[in-house]
Amino acid sequence: MNNTFKNINNDHPLGIAMSVAVPLWILSIREKGGLSNQDFIEARETSILLGEKGDILLFGSSKKKGEAANIFNKTAKAIAVLSFCPGGITIFGQTFEANKILNVFRKRRTKIILD
Repeated sequence: MNNTFKNINNDHPLGIAMSVAVPLWILSIREKGGLSNQDFIEARETSILLGEKGDILLFGSSKKKGEAANIFNKTAKAIAVLSFCPGGITIFGQTFEANKILNVFRKRRTKIILD
């Protein structure tokens, strides 16, 4: 693992942005009734996308307008999908575990309506 990825944590803008985006994707998945096969297919496709264009996510070097945002959203959703696995997923210096995140929202009686 190179130093670029080692240093992406909660203090890095990408880690901070993921700490907001991933819980919203978890709620969105929950609101639609849970995970589908399509969610897993898209998560797998995102892993391939990151292999091909991860530098755009990290450095914003795309010539296509909105490409970095699109990659970010697909990555956040893929992390959310993986967060439903037992133990969740640790990435960007934080652990995302869907059940724990959903419990926080339940305890705070938070209701978020997602389109």
